[in-house]
Amino acid sequence: METQPSRRDFCRLAAGAAVLASAGVASAEAPSAVPQPAPPKPDDARVARLEAQLKAQQDGSLRLLQELYAKHGEPLLATIAAFTAADWKARMEKVQIAGERNLQALKSALWDKLPPSFEWQLVEQTEHVLQFKVTACPLAAENKKRGCPPELGYALNCASDLGIAAGINPRIRFSRTKTLMQDGCCCDHRYEMPET
Repeated sequence: METQPSRRDFCRLAAGAAVLASAGVASAEAPSAVPQPAPPKPDDARVARLEAQLKAQQDGSLRLLQELYAKHGEPLLATIAAFTAADWKARMEKVQIAGERNLQALKSALWDKLPPSFEWQLVEQTEHVLQFKVTACPLAAENKKRGCPPELGYALNCASDLGIAAGINPRIRFSRTKTLMQDGCCCDHRYEMPET
């Protein structure tokens, strides 16, 4: 007799799979004030085996998420997106920032540290508004390469942006009308911080 998992078990399974799957899709980590050790030499056979094992786990997790999404639809996406946003909010709350946690701090902690594979332009910058146009995103490119549905890629990756803003400062309001992940011509990130 087949039993249905409880909603709690389902959410745990989806969140765990999301962590593994997004680890392979996401290439940008939360900035860290702690110096990171040099990466191991790529010719080390043991490291190569571990990397292959991790990639296999990530691919398996992504396939699992795709199957779960096909079966459970929107509720799964909502669970993953909420998990992604909360996870990144917690990460950004821990980032050491000199001075105020304002829009300039968000730009310095996130945008100024993105790898060159992200292509973006600063559209507007004032004390209360920060807007960017992203024209190339390695996360969206990898998502498409791996055949992940755009809405699942959004929940695994793009949902982080709301959490990142809130983690820098809960008063920052984040909005966006389109994403490369969902086949838009660009991502239009807008951050607003109202006067106190």
